[in-house]
Amino acid sequence: MLKGYQTLIFCVLFLFVYQTSQAQKLYFSDGGDVMRMNLDGTGVQVIVPGTPYSYNYIAVDGYANLLFYNNGQQTYSSKLDGTSQAEITDDGALAGYSNIAVVPDYEVLIYAGITDDMDDLWRGSYYDDSSTPPVRLTTGIIMSGDEEYLDIAYNPSEEKIYFTGYDGAVYSAFQDGSGATMISASNAHGPIGVDYMNGKVYWVQYNAGVYSIWSANLNGSGAVNLLSNAGTSIESLDVYPEQNAVFFAQTNAIYRMALNGV
Repeated sequence: MLKGYQTLIFCVLFLFVYQTSQAQKLYFSDGGDVMRMNLDGTGVQVIVPGTPYSYNYIAVDGYANLLFYNNGQQTYSSKLDGTSQAEITDDGALAGYSNIAVVPDYEVLIYAGITDDMDDLWRGSYYDDSSTPPVRLTTGIIMSGDEEYLDIAYNPSEEKIYFTGYDGAVYSAFQDGSGATMISASNAHGPIGVDYMNGKVYWVQYNAGVYSIWSANLNGSGAVNLLSNAGTSIESLDVYPEQNAVFFAQTNAIYRMALNGV
């Protein structure tokens, strides 16, 4: 365990390497604050206080020195230290975004939505403002109810996004929404990550009261249960092949395991 927090509501982890190679950091949300720390759990800092609104969804482009955070309605950008804040979306009180992801190659943000106002997937620029809202992606995915998504991860090796649906499935598509494919119908619970170096996708499954972390090839084949976690909810995960690491949040704490689950 790296560090425990009593008020961890939703933890989104992001590891990046400074271009000067002087430090590596995890960025996460804790009780609505945007925070960061060293990989060993030391040096915890509040970067953006979550007042008056809680920032429970974040994304980071470390090489561009940009941090993005969303309170469900507005999305903001800033430098990695929280300075130079700018509003880039304001989608109304019922917007209901459930997560965001960066596509650094194109300076694009992908938003996942879970409400009637903002369900589906959405695409915007790093440099949008409230007068240029994100554009809905047309994926062709048909769900029994509203088309709603929970989490997104970008795979730079093939320029695709991987995402989990409210229907419990895992999907992949190109960043414009084309080529959407279900790769697993596996009781996916939400969190998802990609190992772009070894061609693997990771996700959290919830089935019969048990939470677990699974991995598979990018087409969904070869699925393996890496970690069974009984009834303890896994709130988020991110995958960092350079560190042979999967970071995940559960029970007010952040954990790390190897890519093979050991």
